[in-house]
Amino acid sequence: METALIKSLETLKSIHPENEEEDADMNRNLYTHIKNLLQTKYALNDNEKFDDLLEDISLRIKTYGYYLKDENDLSSDYIQKILADKELIKNIQNYFNKQKLLLRPPAKVEEGSEPQPITSINFVPDYFELFKKFSSLGISFSDKELLLLNKSITRLATVLTNGNITFFGKIYGTQKDYYIVEATEIDPPENFNYDNDMEKRKEDGINKNVFYVTNDLFEKWVELPDVKPSQIKASRLIKYTFTGNLENPIYSNPTFIGQEKHFLRCIIARIYHGTKLVPSINNYTIEDPESPFKPLTPAEKQKQLKYDDLINLDNWIHYPPGILGCGRVSHMTEEVPEGMDPDEYKKQVIAKDPFDKRMKKVSEDDKIFVNQKIRINSWRIDPGYENNIYINPYIKLLDETQPDFDPNEQKDNQANFLVICLRSLRWPGAFNIWTGKESYFFYFGNGQKYLEANDKPYVFKDFPTIPSDKIDKVDQPEPHGVKVDEPKKEEGK
Repeated sequence: METALIKSLETLKSIHPENEEEDADMNRNLYTHIKNLLQTKYALNDNEKFDDLLEDISLRIKTYGYYLKDENDLSSDYIQKILADKELIKNIQNYFNKQKLLLRPPAKVEEGSEPQPITSINFVPDYFELFKKFSSLGISFSDKELLLLNKSITRLATVLTNGNITFFGKIYGTQKDYYIVEATEIDPPENFNYDNDMEKRKEDGINKNVFYVTNDLFEKWVELPDVKPSQIKASRLIKYTFTGNLENPIYSNPTFIGQEKHFLRCIIARIYHGTKLVPSINNYTIEDPESPFKPLTPAEKQKQLKYDDLINLDNWIHYPPGILGCGRVSHMTEEVPEGMDPDEYKKQVIAKDPFDKRMKKVSEDDKIFVNQKIRINSWRIDPGYENNIYINPYIKLLDETQPDFDPNEQKDNQANFLVICLRSLRWPGAFNIWTGKESYFFYFGNGQKYLEANDKPYVFKDFPTIPSDKIDKVDQPEPHGVKVDEPKKEEGK
């Protein structure tokens, strides 16, 4: 650090020798700022402290022209200015109070009684360790953000006693970003009336699971509302950039009836139902072949996946059902017209708005149109780490033939550090990651789908002929009557 500062001083002095002098209005320039940084470094006589506090030292020197060496000196101008700023003190106090509340062990607080520690919490994955492993794929957070994310999701798990909670991802906004989590088995709000065409919670459909969002991990999570099929259909026709304000109105053509929170829930549903994958077509079965919108169920005999299997797009399938053109995952149960066979009417409805293939391989997805000659796959595979299985010799496997064998006591002696990632090119930012034993799904993006170019060119091949202006007529003189000489009168008549 010291060598870099000295070289910067020498360079500035060689380019602009006048920088060595201070300006008349006592505003220090870059040369004097670096010189003051060096003087502060020598005065502190602590290289490690100087490196840690470099930003703070630089900011104080810019603001006040010096660095407060004795932080306990309450008579200094710097401390007096800080203490005089009551709004700043209040914000700092609120920040630390939120931090203490988030980092302390979860407890149940009731009025008139002491906080009771909560011991049973729904399982929350250790995202701190997971994203450390995913950093090689270009998916990473800072250590502080990961710690706060884990603590914030755990705090939400203490409130939601049913179901599982998983981190969905992050959608970026122009003002604030959205952290998003997915929760299962959540009851609808009290006195909530579903429309006839809406799919309900805990039932197969786009509203089966509930999503919570927050702009600040110190704040509470906000539950997103259930969406209507008409909102799903409208969201497909417009482009919108999120702001980070859930109550923000949306002005679009065609009209989207709802606020940003409704549009956000539509985008989450479209991403979830269009990009969440599971590996191996042989490890899952259709629960009800006559109802393709039903969830997949794990097969009784699971095939052990190998590296060559996982890097093949034919071995990855879509997990949730696709959203139909009507904005649902299933058709409405309408009354059959009189005199018509119910099965025949059902076939007509399905033919008009057909289901997507249920056990659909991602290699069968529509190609992405780039130009007239190039079309590419909508998925890309990024393998990471090595494909080796390591055996821990200190863990001995138990004899399964013994009568006292307990599978819960059996420890796994194998370790596999394989990581494979499938990236969606149709929804940039959607990731499906396989870690050797489990698969994870995340989304990090602005909620925008890839905009394909039309098959038709944007410009005319033959430039159209533009009719030329008509030739102006030549001005003609104004018409005047011709004066005819009157006949002379004969004399004497």
